[in-house]
Amino acid sequence: MNSWRKFGANQVVKWCDPEVCGLEAGLANAAQEDKPLYVVGIGASAGGLLALQQFFDSMPGDSGICFVIIQHLSPDFESQMDRLLSRHTSMPVQKVTEGIILKSNHVYLNTSMTQLEIRERHLFLTPVSSDQHVDLPIDVFFRSLAGSLGARAIGVVLSGTGTDGSDGIRFIERSGGLVLVQSPESAQFDAMPKSAMDTGVSHFVVSPSEMPGIIVNHAASPQTHPTQGPPVVELSEGDADYQEVFSLLQREYSLDFGRYKIGTVGRRIGRRMGYRRIGEISAYLEILRSDKQELDDLYHDLLIGVTEFFRDDRSFDYLETSIIPELFDRLSPGEDMRAWSAGCATGEEAYSLAILLAEKASDLGFPGKISVFATDVHKRSLESAAKGLFTRDALAKVSGERLERFFIKVDDNQFKVKAELRKMLTFSHHDLTRDMPFCKLDLICCRNLLIYLQPETQKKVLSLFHFALKMNGILFLGKSEGIGALATEFDVISTQHKIFRKVREQKLALDVDSSRKGTNLVIPRKDTQPAQLRPATLDRRILNDYDTLLDRHMPPGILVDEKFQVLHCFGNVAPFMKPLKGRIDTSVLSMVEGNLHIAVSTLLQKVKKTAQTMVARDVRVKSGEEECVVDVTVDPVPYDNADTLHYHIYLQKEPDPVEVRQTVEESTPFEPSLYYRQHLSDLELELQSTRTELLDTQDNLQATSEALNATNEELQAANEELQSANEELNSANEELHSTNEELYSVNMEYERSNIELKQLNVDLVNLLTSIDSGIIFLDKEMRIRKFNPAISAYFKLLPQDVGRPIDHIAYQLEDQSEFYQDIRSVLADGTVIEKGVETKEGEWLLSRIMPFKSEEGRREGVVITFTDISQVKEAELKVGKLNEELAMRVKELEETYRKLEAETAERLRAMEELRQKDRLMLQQSRMAAMGEMLGNIAHQWRQPLNVLGLKIQELRISQKHGRLTEDFLNLTVDKVMELIQHMSQTIDDFREFLVLDKEKQLFRVDEVVRKSVSLMEGSLKDRSIAIEVESTGDPGINGRSNEFGQVILNILVNAKDAFGEQERTDAKIAVRSWEENGKAVVTIADNAGGIPEEIIGKIFDAYFTTKPLGKGTGVGLFMSNTIVDRMGGAFRSAM
Repeated sequence: MNSWRKFGANQVVKWCDPEVCGLEAGLANAAQEDKPLYVVGIGASAGGLLALQQFFDSMPGDSGICFVIIQHLSPDFESQMDRLLSRHTSMPVQKVTEGIILKSNHVYLNTSMTQLEIRERHLFLTPVSSDQHVDLPIDVFFRSLAGSLGARAIGVVLSGTGTDGSDGIRFIERSGGLVLVQSPESAQFDAMPKSAMDTGVSHFVVSPSEMPGIIVNHAASPQTHPTQGPPVVELSEGDADYQEVFSLLQREYSLDFGRYKIGTVGRRIGRRMGYRRIGEISAYLEILRSDKQELDDLYHDLLIGVTEFFRDDRSFDYLETSIIPELFDRLSPGEDMRAWSAGCATGEEAYSLAILLAEKASDLGFPGKISVFATDVHKRSLESAAKGLFTRDALAKVSGERLERFFIKVDDNQFKVKAELRKMLTFSHHDLTRDMPFCKLDLICCRNLLIYLQPETQKKVLSLFHFALKMNGILFLGKSEGIGALATEFDVISTQHKIFRKVREQKLALDVDSSRKGTNLVIPRKDTQPAQLRPATLDRRILNDYDTLLDRHMPPGILVDEKFQVLHCFGNVAPFMKPLKGRIDTSVLSMVEGNLHIAVSTLLQKVKKTAQTMVARDVRVKSGEEECVVDVTVDPVPYDNADTLHYHIYLQKEPDPVEVRQTVEESTPFEPSLYYRQHLSDLELELQSTRTELLDTQDNLQATSEALNATNEELQAANEELQSANEELNSANEELHSTNEELYSVNMEYERSNIELKQLNVDLVNLLTSIDSGIIFLDKEMRIRKFNPAISAYFKLLPQDVGRPIDHIAYQLEDQSEFYQDIRSVLADGTVIEKGVETKEGEWLLSRIMPFKSEEGRREGVVITFTDISQVKEAELKVGKLNEELAMRVKELEETYRKLEAETAERLRAMEELRQKDRLMLQQSRMAAMGEMLGNIAHQWRQPLNVLGLKIQELRISQKHGRLTEDFLNLTVDKVMELIQHMSQTIDDFREFLVLDKEKQLFRVDEVVRKSVSLMEGSLKDRSIAIEVESTGDPGINGRSNEFGQVILNILVNAKDAFGEQERTDAKIAVRSWEENGKAVVTIADNAGGIPEEIIGKIFDAYFTTKPLGKGTGVGLFMSNTIVDRMGGAFRSAM
């Protein structure tokens, strides 16, 4: 039985050489580092806390992705973001420290007054001094993220004000990474999301809760990343939805995108539809009608604003060396240099031109003024350009010399244009398709804009450029652009660089049908919009119907404005008009001749004065090769919203007898001489009036010019002052803006903390109220901080007593001075004091005084509790009485045991004699003998009695040291009662031991084993013998559980006695149980030395013992073997 070799035989211990294990660990770490890591950089500012919580609520904790959060943080407050976010994710959340290595499924937070960068999976902090403001920390990190991880970089822009992050996501997109932007409608502050969307590089614009799914899918299948952008929407000019989209844009922004190329427009609309996850343009059109923000986003997306300093540097080098010097040489003394950057976007190209002109002017000593007009239809881009603030990356193509000369360093990443360069530029909103151009220009730069316009619009824009340039002026276009139909008006200076020179002062006009044979001849006015700029939503079929009806029912005629300029022609008027040649004058008087000219000019003057219809009858005019007689009628066309008149001139070969005229003055046939004299008289009067008005106008113009010059000087001075003040205000506004963001973030964190503290306070109040023990908190000066209602039984406290010293409150118990001294003692040394106190009513209380400490470990006061232990005291008394009774029972049992030992010895001698005669008869006699049963009872009771003694002594020791609690007392009493019940049950069990028909039932082996072991724990502990119990599976036995427990106890007692007087520190007994082939197997092993080989076959014999005389009866193993045999089991022993 007692074999150490048996113990632990089934265990397997793995040993590893330290060097080998270290190599394996290193290989595992290397494999982890080699695994591709996706890093999500999240930029957030004001309102970002809520967005971050929504984001991480939806992000799984085992995605294998790393997250780095960049916020605008105040240096004056400690951020609580790590604590607030940890409640919304199972991933570890920690603040960044210098050189920390990035791990998957971790969240890292930036710290205040630092700039964060990533290099080779490590994060590095760059401190920023307190006087240096960190403007764009998100851009800084995004750029380093793109450079370090490339396609495995993921950028997320969340709620915030300002533009931080919009530059950094460009680098992430260029490196092949993924860019996500919070949808403006879901953001508390939408400036940062909108600024990011304006860049046109974001792949998804969604709410924070939708982002995790996109990111996880992208990391799992990066090939699905939409690097090719959203699909192009196939549109045609006749598409009604297409026309309606343009109509909405034109009504809102006065810009006709119908002049842009359909393919370009389709791609941009498709991009916006992709952002909103919309497949049909009709559905997108409904959103545009109801969502002004989306309409604005589409407007800005259609205005493609890609630009950079000195874009196509070879072209700019050619411009600098070959073109600009020639422009300065052509200037006359006192003449200024004037240039125009059309479609300037955010100003990089305009500033590049200004730098070249300023450098050359400085080299030549040019005394005149340099003006660069920079225009665009994108107002937000113009605002950005006017600030003149650029990042270091945007200035990559600007040399160090130019950077120092023309820019001021704002911080490590930002530079601002100096005032001397900024004054050269004038930024203005201008639509090339509608607005009049500037004039007398030396240079026009319009690069990569014409390629997005339709051919007709391109031609018009080029004509405007031709008009704006001086003779020999320079036109600078993009690489994919040309001058098309205006090739005769320009000389090509450089085909490679697309630079052209104006060669003719020829005033160009739009296309006009010189043959006049069309039925709908349209001649645009010089100072009005061309007729083709009518709203795009007007039904073309209705227009066609109008034209058809006019052709059928209107006589040939012309509609002119108040200046007699032709607006529209009805019918075929070409036979009555002279052929057009050379420059076209749209005045109707220049298009008619002979009698018709005299009649028309005279009638127009009369109708202009009288506002009544005038008719000239029988006017002979030439119609081709023939001559015919017509009636010429001029009708005034009034307009309620204006004082001016339009005039309808129509020609009829035969008079209309039904028409009732408003006047009869011209009922006689047309006499050219009379009309001619009247015409000359009118012209003389008009000439005299014009001369008088001209003289007055000259005088007024001179006075006005002088006043304007003086005013202009004052305005220039004021403008310079305002520009300086504006720059200071912008700088101050940016600082206030940033400070406001930081304060908002801090306020949000404190608000969350306050809510949590309120909830914790409510929880604490409820907890204190629910506790029956009286509790009171005192500070270091022994003033009351908090108490619960139960304390009122010992102190008469009211809510207003908070803050009063405790010694001012009436104490309901005795020894008040000792109580106060105990409090001072705990405050001084921090030692907990526990005492039992008896009340006047005879109740017992446990008084406990213990310190409470701050987070830093300082003692801030004490907590005093009063717990009712009356039941514990009563239980102690009961235990004392029970102890006395048990002592008496033990004495009786000892006396009985002595008697049984004597009787047993006598019976053994008798049985030895009988054994020689009949062994079988002897065994039956032994089993039936009452003395044997009593011996067994005595043998089995000895161990429980020892345990009872130990438990009673343990109660006394616990009481002495103040550790006697109610729970401990109840547990001990229950243990004692269990032992007594066990002893009583032993008597009953052994009384029926020899009865063969005892009742059996299925019991769990591990429960019986653990119960038996628990009875031995005390005595084994006294002998310093360790015991281990292990059970595998759930083995069960059909039998008497108390008998089986006695078997376990017998073996454990023998194992304990086997150690004898050995002084070992490693004494150990191991009990194992498991199920094998449907049977329960239990092994008990010790390391006391084993069983000698010569007696191993005798140990189950009755009365065989190796113990000294009086120490054993030799029936323990005999009885155990009998019990196991009756249960159908087998008992085995090993050396």
